[in-house]
Amino acid sequence: MSDLPRVAVDSPLLSLVIGVQFLGILSACVTRMRPEGSGCRCCRIVFMACLLMVGASIIGSFALGPGYWVFSSGTFCAMVLAATWDLRCVPAA
Repeated sequence: MSDLPRVAVDSPLLSLVIGVQFLGILSACVTRMRPEGSGCRCCRIVFMACLLMVGASIIGSFALGPGYWVFSSGTFCAMVLAATWDLRCVPAA
């Protein structure tokens, strides 16, 4: 058996980390799918706030035990990719 402490599945911190990750991915999808124009600035502000929360959840997930931070950092990377990857078709120069 391992000497590492185990986290209960019903831990409030675990539920919070999972909720923040879901909210982060949802905000990234909404921000990418939203057309330029009305409400675009609001979506970007919400996205940045969610990105900060996901970053904080990486640090918070260290308290859950080894390996829990991987999922939060994967969400963080996916959000950064969603924010920076330009999917528009640009004609070749």
